[in-house]
Order: sequence, then structure tokens, then C-alpha cells
Amino acid sequence: MSKILLLEDDLSLANGLSFAFRREGFTLDAARTIAEADALWAGGKYDLLVLDVSLPDGSGFEFCRRVRCTSRVPVIFLTASDEETSIIMGLDIGGDDYITKPFKLGVLMSRVNALLRRAGAFSAAETELASNGIRVLLLQGQAYKNGEPLELTAAEYKLLCLFMRNANTVLTKGQILDKLWDCEGNYIDSSTLTVYIRRLRMKIEDTVHINGETLTIAGLLKNDLFSEDGLTHGKLTLISSGETFVRLTGEEDYALVMVQTTGGATNADVRAIQAAAGKTFSFRDMREARTSGTYMAFVFCVYAFLTIIALVTVLNIVNSISMSIWARMKQYGAMRAVGMDGRQVTKMIAAEAATYAALGCAAGCAIGLPLSRLIYNVLIDGRFPYAVWCFPLRPLVMIVLFVSLAAAAASIAPARRIRNMPVTAAINEL
Repeated sequence: MSKILLLEDDLSLANGLSFAFRREGFTLDAARTIAEADALWAGGKYDLLVLDVSLPDGSGFEFCRRVRCTSRVPVIFLTASDEETSIIMGLDIGGDDYITKPFKLGVLMSRVNALLRRAGAFSAAETELASNGIRVLLLQGQAYKNGEPLELTAAEYKLLCLFMRNANTVLTKGQILDKLWDCEGNYIDSSTLTVYIRRLRMKIEDTVHINGETLTIAGLLKNDLFSEDGLTHGKLTLISSGETFVRLTGEEDYALVMVQTTGGATNADVRAIQAAAGKTFSFRDMREARTSGTYMAFVFCVYAFLTIIALVTVLNIVNSISMSIWARMKQYGAMRAVGMDGRQVTKMIAAEAATYAALGCAAGCAIGLPLSRLIYNVLIDGRFPYAVWCFPLRPLVMIVLFVSLAAAAASIAPARRIRNMPVTAAINEL
């Protein structure tokens, strides 16, 4: 018995269609809004959807798009709109049929039965695999774990499909190799297959087994942090805490030494460093693993953010100093009225702005420098004993320069107005 979901906001039409479908032997759930249809779709499995297009809280096209992300269930649009663009849109987003109102009930039932027959014949061929939260859409070539897409290589995807098709069946390595690579002729040895299987287990399982210990996987990174292009290139990297590393390997007396060379370092220099380290060290040359692109992107984001903060700060300084000066316009007007020339008034305004700027810089240094050293000691010095906090002379010079420019910009407009103000106008201001 097929189960149908009907989405129709016209109550009389919905009641009539419900009666007709149940009379034909179908099981039917009816919804009048997209919200109700979402709830029904999430809680049940349907063999066919009959959707109206114009609904109180949206469009049937929107509901169809969401359905098509996870299902190939047949969809019939039932609507009064007979425009060509509407019909094309409905079919392009995943609809299987489009019937305009008014319609004949017998025609609708025939189309429903035809779609169900076609879907039944099509589903006889395997199109989807599912097991223990893993779902593989064979037509799309996509795999999901608990609703989240899995980033699998072609070999890992083939392995996953093979294992899910042969659930509860013991497969030898020879059988796996024959079924996966006999058509393409790309034969590999059993050790490479072991690597593929281990990588696949890391991606689909919630635990990993190392040296007889079962560890829970906290998360998977989409890209490899230790390669230039972000790809794994067949390597498996496990990131763990220092305590877990010691427990798994038994290595406690170890040290990680990083040597940064100049740009002109030669291979002879690198061999000399390796010889000086001795055979007890595991040496790795990382000169080819350049991360300049990542570094530049990080620098751009950080400095762009700091630039925005600096601009906001400068504008705030300009606004604060300007408001303070404008508040004393009457006093400056009085000085202008009693005979003080424009240059003298400009100097007074500049002196006031400079005073605000100097006091602000002094207060910022008094509070910011101890705070900077405290944060450095907590975040960096506590973990890297060789790190030494240095007095930030260059940043302070830049900050003082920015504040000075802001103070000068803040005094320009008030000074210009007072210089251009006639003495009679200055008296009227009083």
C-alpha cells in the first residue's frame, strides 16, 4: 500500500482528494502549510508527494527543493498556474509531473499510478545504501554520516559501497581487490589496501584502535594542516594531546626542535645541520612545504581587522575632540571679538586638541603596557620559556602618529570657522 503526502491549502479540494486517494487504497497524510508538511516529511516515509505551489507560508517549489536534497521520491505539482515559466521551474527543480487546475480526477489517479509503477521499477535497481548512520546516494556518488557529507577519495568511496553491499559478510583481501579493481586493471598490493581501509575507518567510525587501545575521534579536519595544498596525499595524521601521545607510544623523553634557515640556505647547510643533530633525531626537511599563501591570507585578515579598528578609533577621537571644541565656540568667539586674531585662536584650538591627545596616549600607555605584558606572560611566556617580552616601541610610535593626525584633523573645521567669522558675528554669538 503506497503512502502519499498531500500539500494543499484549499480545504475543500484537500478533503475531496483525501477521500479519492483513500478510496483507491492509498494511505494519505494531508498538510495545509509548508510547516506542517516539513513535520510530516521528517516523521514518515512517503512513496509520492502531491504539492500545491501557492501556499500561505511559502511555495511548494521550496518544499520540493528541500526534499530533493535527500530523496528521489516522485513529486506531482498540482496548481492553478498554467504559465510556461512556472511549469518549467517545477520540472527543473525535481518535479516529475505538473497538473494544472481544474483537472479530471481520473487523469490525476492515472498519473499517480504511472509514477508509482515507474518508481517501483526504478527502485528495484539499487540507488541508495544505508546502515548505522551511514548513507550512500549511488546516483549522486555522495556519502553521508549522520546527515553530514563525508569527504572520501574514489578508492574510499568504492570500498564503502562494497562493504555496505556485503554487510555481515567476511571478505578476504583478494575478494576486495578483485571486485574493486578488476575492471580498470589498476591492481595494488595488500598493504596499500590496508592503508585505504584504515583511512576509511577513521572517517566513518567514531573510534580508532591504536596499539590495542580504543580512542574516540573528536572530529575530522577537511584539509591537512601540514601540507601546502591541504591534501593528505595518502598520509594519515592523528592530532592528539601530549598525554595521549606518551600513552600510545611510550615515548616520554623527546623534544621537538625547529630550525628556521635563511632564504639562501643550501642542501649542504641542511646536511650539516642533520649531521650536528646526530642519528638519535628524526630529521625532516620542510623547505619545500611552503605555506606563504596561507600566511599571506592570515596576515591580510589580521591587518585588515586592525585597520578597521584603527579607523574607528581615529574617527572616534576626531568626533570627541571636535565636540569638545564646538562646545567652547562662544568662549573662542568672545576672544575673537575682543581683538584676538585668527592665528592665535587656531593655536589655542590646536593646543586644546593636543592636550586631549597627549592625555589619551598617556592613559593608554599606563593601562595598555602592563596589560600587554600580563597577557604575554599568561599566553606565551608560560608555554614558551625562551620567549621574551619586548617593549612595543614601533607600535607605540604608530599609535601616537595616528592620534596626532586625528587631533590635527579634529581642530581644522572649528579653527576654520572661527577664522572666517566676522567680529560682528562673533559678538552676536555671545
